[in-house]
Amino acid sequence: MPPPTQQQQQQTAPGRSRARRVAHRTRDGCVAVFANTLCSVLLAVLLVAGVALFVAWLSLRPHRPRFTLASLAISGPVPGGQVAFNVSDRNPNRHVGIYYEGATRASLLFYDALVASGPAFAGA
Repeated sequence: MPPPTQQQQQQTAPGRSRARRVAHRTRDGCVAVFANTLCSVLLAVLLVAGVALFVAWLSLRPHRPRFTLASLAISGPVPGGQVAFNVSDRNPNRHVGIYYEGATRASLLFYDALVASGPAFAGA
């Protein structure tokens, strides 16, 4: 029997030639390397910024403060009389405070009509 030809050897062992084609890899160009590096850096920056924002949100957990009308006293006729009221506030934020600077004004509205307005003072 004659020895097998090269074509017959390739047909019997196709994995060998395919392995050479797959293993042969071309070098990436400068633009591809730059684009890959830039995308990797941007992705890393976004990941670090996202983690930092998430940690800040977890530590602060901002919630709205709640104000409640504790008492209300009206003496005299409403347009010209005196109105006194106490407001209590509750701040569920441990790390965020509420500060009253200067004179604070309060207004009393009844169905969008101004009943009384004047200075209000935050007491201890």
